[in-house]
Order: sequence, then structure tokens, then C-alpha cells
Amino acid sequence: MLKTIPEKNKIKPIQATLLDYEHPSRILWKGLHASARSFAIAATVEQGVHWVLCSDKEKAAGCANDLYHLMDEGAIFFFPMSENKGVRTRIHDASQKVQRTAALGAIQEFQQGKSAFPYLVLVAFPESMQEWVPDAQQMAQHCLSIKKGDALGFENLKSWLVSAGFNRCDFVSQPGEFAVRGGLVDLFSYGDDQACRVEFFGDEVESIKVIDVNSQRSVEELERVEVYPNLFQTEEESSLVAPLALTPERCTVWTERELLLNDVPGMDAFQGNVVCFST
Repeated sequence: MLKTIPEKNKIKPIQATLLDYEHPSRILWKGLHASARSFAIAATVEQGVHWVLCSDKEKAAGCANDLYHLMDEGAIFFFPMSENKGVRTRIHDASQKVQRTAALGAIQEFQQGKSAFPYLVLVAFPESMQEWVPDAQQMAQHCLSIKKGDALGFENLKSWLVSAGFNRCDFVSQPGEFAVRGGLVDLFSYGDDQACRVEFFGDEVESIKVIDVNSQRSVEELERVEVYPNLFQTEEESSLVAPLALTPERCTVWTERELLLNDVPGMDAFQGNVVCFST
């Protein structure tokens, strides 16, 4: 049953309703169009995990772009399919894998209490929610966390990258590649849109830096990095789950139309809040 929220109502009562996960609500928010809905989400979200479900990829990308400018950019993630699927062919697009992997990694970090933000917003569309993903256990097994000062071992890192399916090359330029020079390992994780350089002193990680793949120069120093391989290669079906299953049971789903929820695996057992916009 949808609880109607008139246009004139203030934001705070809605915030209070969404934070009351002991009594999940289905809310109909009337009178908002296009980007006004993004402003409403930005003004309302304070904490927790939020899925924003748009009707198609283009609308989802536009909504994510709005939210990048209205909220903490590091807490907003576009959640596309891992690849573009045509009628006769399947076009591989590494950028989509990176965006999807980054979102899945952010869910893991948020669940583990490692996020720098009190909230996480994932912007998706029905097709991207219908593509199943590795479960939390598989995600953890696939991820290599590297921190400054770790006694990781230079040879151990190289071995892990090879076993995880990374390709060794002279200079990294795209996700799934790594290069070795002296005590340096350059790698391009599927969880980031930039490559990084791990510098060793013996077997200890001395520094981690973001690098520009064009100039191959370091541009920013990091304290840690999470390295993900390509998660969307063939997996056993038993280790795959619907994306909604990776997030807390009591999160919030925002949607522009209630009917879209019928296309999301796992919504039949969903125990969180739902906010549906209506004109």
C-alpha cells in the first residue's frame, strides 16, 4: 500500500519515515519531474543504502550525473550492465565493467563499515538489476586489499595478478593489465577508472600512487587500494545472486514507476522502504 506524500510536505518527515526500518513504508511522492526528483533524493538521503531505479540506461546515467553534483561524489555509483548486448552481437565495454565492479566494491566496503560516507546511492535500471553478480563470499575472495606498510611481497603480488587473470604488458593502459619495472608494479584494477603504482621496499609496500596512463607519471598518493579482477567471467551459478541481495535487507529503493519493481529480482522478498515518484 503506497503512502502518498503531497508536494507541499517538508523533507524531514520523509527522512524520519525512511530511517524507521522497523516499520518499512511504501511512499508515493507526488508532483516532481525529471531532475527535480534527483534534488529530492539528494535532500532526503542521510544514511544507509539507497537504490535508485530508472526506466532505462539513459535516464539512469542522467540521474547519476545529477546526483554526482548534488551529493558526495564518492558515495554515488552508476550501476550499468557489464556489457552492451545487441541483437546479433555483444559489444564488450571495459568502462561498464569498471563502473559495475566499483559499485559492487562500494557495497562491500559499506557493509564492512569501511566507507567514508554515511550513505551509499546506486543508480540502476531493470536490465542492470537482472544481471546476477558474485555473492559476498566470492567478492571477498576475488578482492586483494593493499595498504601502505603491508608485507605483501613483490613476487606474491605478481603471482596474484597472474592467477586473477591480469595480463602482463610493458605499460598499463586499460583494466586487467599490469606492468613490472624494478621494484614497481603498475596495475589497472576493474574496480577503478585509474591505474595505480605499488612501490616496494623489499617485500613491504612503501607507497601506492594513482598514475596517469598517458604520461605514466604518478598524480596522487593513496593509503590503500582494493584490486578487483574481471568479476564477470563465467562463474558457477551457485555463487551468483541478484544485486539487491548484496545490500542490507533494510535499505531503500527509489523508483520513477512502481511497475518497474516487478522487473527487479528479489523485490518480492524485499523488507525495506520504497519511494515511488508520481507526476
